[in-house]
Amino acid sequence: KKRLEILNHSNDGFYIASEDLKLRGPGDFFGVRQSGDLAFDIADIYQDAKELQQAAESVKELLKIYLKFFKIGAVTFGGGYAMLPILRRDIVEKAKWMSEEEIMDFYAISQGLPGIIAVNVGGFIGYSRKKEAGAVAAALGVVSPCLVIITIIAACLANFQDNVYVRHALSAVSVCVCALILDSIIAMWKKGVKDVFGII
Repeated sequence: KKRLEILNHSNDGFYIASEDLKLRGPGDFFGVRQSGDLAFDIADIYQDAKELQQAAESVKELLKIYLKFFKIGAVTFGGGYAMLPILRRDIVEKAKWMSEEEIMDFYAISQGLPGIIAVNVGGFIGYSRKKEAGAVAAALGVVSPCLVIITIIAACLANFQDNVYVRHALSAVSVCVCALILDSIIAMWKKGVKDVFGII
């Protein structure tokens, strides 16, 4: 059997050595020593490895987008406008994926489209990161917590729908939602209204 041994890792080329063969090529390749006259196309292996690495990085980025919007969807009450302050904190300030003006543009476009504003905005942000796959990952991230929470509530609704503490908690959530929406209105006003024509 012909035996292959990995020799070294070179940043400026690769070597294939045998009893009567020595080749050098560009790129970042692994060198191999072979006993015998086996001709080995190492460029194909390197290309496959690069493609696998790119695929792994793409999946990692999609998972990051999904988890980011899963977190946002899990703590957002009151719809898409209540989500704006959270997007500003997580997407603009922390992740630095885009500017606040771009998110405002996504909100403006989403208002004229059918569907849920939160999902539309999430889809636009995801698309700006990883095209169609990013849009799907962001949209799924937004709706996944809702599906889980609604399923749990539907299963347990009969047990706590008349609980006075639950009612007070929901009333407190409503107040917080109003504050978040007001904050969104102020932020959109500052970014979107520049003159009297903006008011019109």
